[in-house]
Amino acid sequence: MQITVRQTETIDEVELVGMLKEAAKEAVNTAEAACVRALEAETLEAFDNPTAWAQKAFASFKARERDGEIDGLVFVKTAQSDWLFERNIFGGELSAGDPGTSAKLGIPVPGPDGPLTAAGGLQRGAVGRVMNSGNGFMKDLPDGNVAVLERSLDGGLDLIAIFVHDAHYAPRFDFFDVVEKIALNVLPAAYSSALSKRLE
Repeated sequence: MQITVRQTETIDEVELVGMLKEAAKEAVNTAEAACVRALEAETLEAFDNPTAWAQKAFASFKARERDGEIDGLVFVKTAQSDWLFERNIFGGELSAGDPGTSAKLGIPVPGPDGPLTAAGGLQRGAVGRVMNSGNGFMKDLPDGNVAVLERSLDGGLDLIAIFVHDAHYAPRFDFFDVVEKIALNVLPAAYSSALSKRLE
């Protein structure tokens, strides 16, 4: 089989297959990079004031050929996954002493007076701000949990947070949907552009 590209040039079948594979690899790499950028942007939306470390939680492996197919991989880095993303992607249980928790106090969950993120979680640093204000204190509760209380201006007490020993997380970071949406949007144009360059 031969394909005519210009009047004076022809490409044989082996060369064409090589071009198609290389174009596919370039397109997958382009889509992977777009997915990583989209996930970083999603982190800003899903979490309260995320650190640079949390935003840079995503990476990809270069496209490769396996069993006659071209594939790539977008993933969450291990440290960030263990500490932050695994339960936010899949849901699940969290216990005192797990990464991101206090082994002594447990897991901070918002009280009725606690400052919340858009996602309904306790704002990062909220407990520290209360405890450093001079009006905050902790109180052991009969069930073994610990309340974070703040004296209000009217002389009452605001319940800012409660440290619990176990908590259940519902999924709230749509990793797979973000990757699928971006990949399906980017791949066709990226492949067309990569192939066109090789056929010029």
